[in-house]
Amino acid sequence: MNFSKIKKNMVIKNYKELCELLGEKVKGGDAKKSQIKEIERYLELEKEGYKYIVKKVRKKPLERQD
Repeated sequence: MNFSKIKKNMVIKNYKELCELLGEKVKGGDAKKSQIKEIERYLELEKEGYKYIVKKVRKKPLERQD
């Protein structure tokens, strides 16, 4: 995952655009949920409809929750 294009307070219009910015493949179903969980270890996101709003970019990822 490449977080260099992600900035605080950035509005990302949908999941597909989020994946493009991070250089990730677009997934579906449980794989998508798992991928979003992994992204949220690095980014604090707020979801508004389809939009994602970046509230915080973490320097260190959160511990993995299984």
